[in-house]
Amino acid sequence: MNKTIMVVALLAIGCSASAQLGGALSKMKKSISTNASSSGNQTGTSSQDESTASSSSSQSVTKLDDMGITNATHKKYVGQIVWSSEKISFETPDETKFKTKFNAGEYIYGRYYLPESFQNFILRHENMEIQAGRIYSDVYVDGVLQNFEFDPAALMSEQFTGTTRQIFVHLPIKADTNYGDTKRWVEIANAMSPGEHIVKFDLRIADHPGVVVSSNFTYVKGTEKLKCGWNFGSYASGMKDATLEAGILKCIQNAASAQGWDEKFSKLKIYSNDWNTLRNEYGVILGRTVGAYCYATWPDGHCTVQPFVFKQDYNGSDYSKALVLFSNGSQDVVDCE
Repeated sequence: MNKTIMVVALLAIGCSASAQLGGALSKMKKSISTNASSSGNQTGTSSQDESTASSSSSQSVTKLDDMGITNATHKKYVGQIVWSSEKISFETPDETKFKTKFNAGEYIYGRYYLPESFQNFILRHENMEIQAGRIYSDVYVDGVLQNFEFDPAALMSEQFTGTTRQIFVHLPIKADTNYGDTKRWVEIANAMSPGEHIVKFDLRIADHPGVVVSSNFTYVKGTEKLKCGWNFGSYASGMKDATLEAGILKCIQNAASAQGWDEKFSKLKIYSNDWNTLRNEYGVILGRTVGAYCYATWPDGHCTVQPFVFKQDYNGSDYSKALVLFSNGSQDVVDCE
């Protein structure tokens, strides 16, 4: 069930970020009649602390400087994604830890080893030179595409010339910054039936055709549901107001009932530190809003936390006591409490 309600503030932020990335992503066809630079550019990678690697000293007119082959392991597994139950080092990867089969609950890390940078991939396939791009992986379970983009990342300038990068699939809580993918993986794994499943990752560049690299591993699902290590207690609260909390809970429960939502809301945390005043373009007060994380349980037994914004209208002299649902954010699947 779709419960998307547009949030003005979030749209403003989103539009600003999109404009910045859009400018960086503008595709400018350039003349390839001149030799590419042979200065040996160095590049970093996102989502991990890795050293840079120098590119070869001379490039042809159809290839730009990039990170190149970084070590003997990269050379051996070029064009592949390798998998391990431990983080895979950039400088000293341990090939004895690579594996292609994981049991339920095991941590899963990956690293891709590309023969060329994303920039050169686009140059070779589309005769176009761009300086940045958004990458992600499509994930398939037994041939069925899952409904989300895994490990999305906006790579800019030097990062776009990289040829290797860590992938985090299932990892300990807060061990790295992109913990959101672990929560998504737990959700996918819990939807699998007991037994062996083939999981395939297709690494792609947004708005460009083709798969950069593809790889799969076998996942053995058990009978117990996985825990992601993230629950309602993981969310920070703002101001404390028992009366307001009770009013918000009643408001969200009434909204869920009126709109036929499946989940049942039982508790919440106000995440705002204070009310936010709403004004029109002339500065006239229209109302005020406050945000809260709302915890819910579902008929199939899973639990979610979802941020909502609630509004009180202003009548010219005072704010209404009634709360109305104003907007919402996306749901997080969490461990039930």
